[in-house]
Amino acid sequence: YCNVIIKAYDSNPFLDAAIYCWSVPLLLAFAVYRTSGV
Repeated sequence: YCNVIIKAYDSNPFLDAAIYCWSVPLLLAFAVYRTSGV
């Protein structure tokens, strides 16, 4: 499964960049939501 993901990233760097650019702010927003919701 991991090998498939790595191959997908190698064949499509734009997808890798898009996932990276979207995952970081989403994780930050989730962390803020969790800390403020407690």
